[in-house]
Amino acid sequence: NFQKHTDEYFSHRATPPRNSRPAITETETGQLRVTYANGNGQLQELSSSANRSNWNKRELKIPATAPPSAGSVVAYSFKGQDRHLLYRGKQGHLHELSLPESGTGDDIWKHTDLTSLLQLPVSCSDPSVVTVGDVPHIVFVDQRAHPHELWFDDRWRHHPLPITPRPAGGVVISSTPGALHVTYKTMFGVPCEQILSLAEASQGRRFWRHRLTQRIPCNGQPIGLYIDERWRVVFQPSMTWPLGEPFIFHWNGPQRKGYQEYSGSRKGLIQAWDARQRFQHLELIGSPTSPAVGTPITLHNRQTNQHYITYRDQAGHIYEAGRTSIDQPETSTAGETWKLTDLTHLAKAPSAAGDITGLASAHNDQRHYIYQSHNGDIHQLHFNGHWNHQNLSQAASVTQAR
Repeated sequence: NFQKHTDEYFSHRATPPRNSRPAITETETGQLRVTYANGNGQLQELSSSANRSNWNKRELKIPATAPPSAGSVVAYSFKGQDRHLLYRGKQGHLHELSLPESGTGDDIWKHTDLTSLLQLPVSCSDPSVVTVGDVPHIVFVDQRAHPHELWFDDRWRHHPLPITPRPAGGVVISSTPGALHVTYKTMFGVPCEQILSLAEASQGRRFWRHRLTQRIPCNGQPIGLYIDERWRVVFQPSMTWPLGEPFIFHWNGPQRKGYQEYSGSRKGLIQAWDARQRFQHLELIGSPTSPAVGTPITLHNRQTNQHYITYRDQAGHIYEAGRTSIDQPETSTAGETWKLTDLTHLAKAPSAAGDITGLASAHNDQRHYIYQSHNGDIHQLHFNGHWNHQNLSQAASVTQAR
């Protein structure tokens, strides 16, 4: 049995979900840019006017060396200079496109094949990016289920993350004031985070340590959330463990102090946080009525210091959880509540065919969620006192026809 379980562990191959999530960014003048891959993998952009009343559509001008996209597009910037897009090609290479912020739709983007440049293993997952202190950090999973980190500090660098525990699919990177966090579902089915101290990283060291969320398995892609100096892992609960013994993380040892089985709903999302005990607190977010699917996202409105968790359900409806809080002891679960709102129903919008992306505007209190419908059109849900729906693909067509 030991050899059987050892072979099962080391023969595991990651199977990330196939998706085509758009990317959204906001310029200093308030213009919105939505970048996505169409059905053929060509990169296209929908851009608004500064007052967001009009939309235009264009196909990005990229070199012939840049292949079509095989999944989602990630947009980021650093040092306030260039725009950067990152995506995975159909051969598993990671491709970066860059253009000066002052560039126009007629300019050609600069292309870099990061996989060839750094001699990286082929990626099986879409990349995830976070920028900290003008340094972009990129993570991905190769075909052998090994996670990797890239970062740029005057030149591109690469470092493999520990392969134990191994990811079941993709990975997501986020940050807190003192650390980088990479979250994923393990091949055992439990949420996991790997943590890197930024102080250690600044000294050239890459000592990642991991922490598992036990007691309940998960579906989909876990993500991280940082609120009020408390780090949380947010994930979809699963009804069953994906593997048999010994890959089940129930605590059956003699020291069960503080351990409780999770007995709440397994619809929607759960958040887990550390309370200086062996086992993390688990708390259902809101009162969901249908199971969540895909990868959720988080938004932070810095003007109001309001946090949101947003996801889609099995029917393609987009739900937003808004948080309210009161002062409570650190270990209390009564210190905050999450209210779930069905945005698709309120805005009378079509259902989403894939994962959503979002943005909390730095210019006003508006929130914007972008997604693709089943016919391939790009849609927006935005809040300006009440929820509105707009088909951006159709809006851009009307503008171009004028």
